[in-house]
Amino acid sequence: MTGDFNFGPGTKPFKYTTTNDKVYKFNHAYSNYNNTGREPPFSTYKPSYTEFIDYIWYWSSNDSIGPLRVLSMPTEAQVSAEKGLPSTNYPSDHLPLLAEFGTR
Repeated sequence: MTGDFNFGPGTKPFKYTTTNDKVYKFNHAYSNYNNTGREPPFSTYKPSYTEFIDYIWYWSSNDSIGPLRVLSMPTEAQVSAEKGLPSTNYPSDHLPLLAEFGTR
């Protein structure tokens, strides 16, 4: 499940989606970006609002399926060169997310 969910890590909706005791506990493809144990710092970048709010959600009952790799994100310097998004190089106010999934 993918989309602009308008909630960042640490918010109540994020915690509900990822940790609540229910049948499906979701994870997201960018949760260990560049082996940091966390998501990138942003998926939307504006002078007034910078947050990671876009997700590729998935679940696997036994962790046998998951992301093998994800699309790299631009740096803050790259997106702030034109005062944020959208810009000449990034025509949307959100950065694209892409993940390749497979068995582990």
